[in-house]
Amino acid sequence: MKKTIMITLALSSALLATSPKVYVNMSQSLLSHSDNGTVSDFDPTGFKWTVGHNFYAFNGIELALEGTVMLGVDEDEKASVASSSTGTFTNASIMLDTLYNVNLRAQKEVVKDWSLQAYLGASRGKMIPIALNNRPNHGYRNSLTYGAGVSYSILEDVSLNFEYMQYFENLDAVEFGVGFRF
Repeated sequence: MKKTIMITLALSSALLATSPKVYVNMSQSLLSHSDNGTVSDFDPTGFKWTVGHNFYAFNGIELALEGTVMLGVDEDEKASVASSSTGTFTNASIMLDTLYNVNLRAQKEVVKDWSLQAYLGASRGKMIPIALNNRPNHGYRNSLTYGAGVSYSILEDVSLNFEYMQYFENLDAVEFGVGFRF
């Protein structure tokens, strides 16, 4: 019995070692944010780190749970921004403070080395808007998150990724980057 348990443990460990389960993605995020009531969008940028774990696979579909942290890289500034309710803001800018995200990801390889992804999760984030004649106090917001993406495996455990994510009703992103599987 002891010998059987040891052999089973060794074989399952070898199988787990050959199938990559953990991944890390690094992405540049081109955000689009429309503050409530403004008639033009702001386009700040961010950088996103994602760590995920593939926990289940069936019929060629991998399910993973992933966590994300995004930090603002660059703010977007406009000389003036019209508001539908309070007039015009001068020297307006907006920047991503932080965004935390937890997603369930489904991935399916559709053609050799090409995979499609779908995301569903929750976000918590904070945008910092500033204008000379208005300094609103925006705190953290929580929201449902969803998105879709495509990836191309350039090596067995290295991929190029392109995604569209909707974080809040007024914050979405086009993201591109590189991913590593371990």
